[in-house]
Amino acid sequence: MADRFPLVANESAGQIQEIPAGDNLNLLGNSIVGVTTITATSYVGDGSGLSGVSGLGTALGSGGILQNIFYLDKTLSVSSNTTVNPPASASAAYTHFAEVKIEDGVELTIEDGDSLVIDVLGLDDT
Repeated sequence: MADRFPLVANESAGQIQEIPAGDNLNLLGNSIVGVTTITATSYVGDGSGLSGVSGLGTALGSGGILQNIFYLDKTLSVSSNTTVNPPASASAAYTHFAEVKIEDGVELTIEDGDSLVIDVLGLDDT
């Protein structure tokens, strides 16, 4: 199946034509329905209206109850020199990982006055 451009009215030519590449399609006040996949180079916004997306971990499955049950890997492996320096407006940086493993020859630097909270969700019971 070929990719198609939406049809638009070109009033100056008196024709219905495919929208020119590079033009925008204004859908203000409208919706796109029945779409199974949307591909883009970026998505803009806070994501609060997205469904089926989790920041909690990885779903055990893509359907049924397993799409709502998650797991987290226990260890974050730091394999390249990294500096943790959250913005001044933040109280701390954090990760859900229960362990942070710093690989041989690698440095993890927490900037002066900053902190990194490990296992912020408190899920590790060991």
